[in-house]
Amino acid sequence: GMPVLVRSIFDALPKVGSVLLLVGLLVLFASLVSVELFVGRLHWRCALDGEDTGTPCNPAESSLGGGGSASPRACPLAAGGASSVCTFYGDSPEHGLLSFDSAWEASVPLLLTLTLDDWTRAMYLLMAAWSPWAAAFFVALGVLGGCFAVHLFIAVIFDELLRAHAKETEPSALRRRQL
Repeated sequence: GMPVLVRSIFDALPKVGSVLLLVGLLVLFASLVSVELFVGRLHWRCALDGEDTGTPCNPAESSLGGGGSASPRACPLAAGGASSVCTFYGDSPEHGLLSFDSAWEASVPLLLTLTLDDWTRAMYLLMAAWSPWAAAFFVALGVLGGCFAVHLFIAVIFDELLRAHAKETEPSALRRRQL
């Protein structure tokens, strides 16, 4: 019944702590890797008439500008054929919530990826600002972290429930044998 369920959840807390430690180490490792790969990438965004359009750009990519010359800071053409320029902004998108400038800041979008909650926003922004290979990083983190960690957490709780159920049914089996 309910007392067995509550007792088994409290008994599973040390094991759940181990799972949380494992997830924490995964987030730390992924944060360090993501900082190495993506630091400063989301600061470069297209500007149209000096206004931030929110569209990420890669200043290293060159595209053909007017007159056939290569313009490394050109952004895709805006509506109406207006030209926008790839500009550096001091803040990251979403008021700094989508930042990979430090391991601490990178943990926010990575935790969103682990929970599979709005993780595609950061992935698509980095795909536009850096490389389509950013998708591989986010999908791997989502599968490895999101699915594996959640299943490990559920397995720990389920194992403790099975142990509690076995302890509860054991005395009744002994009584039946004695009769």
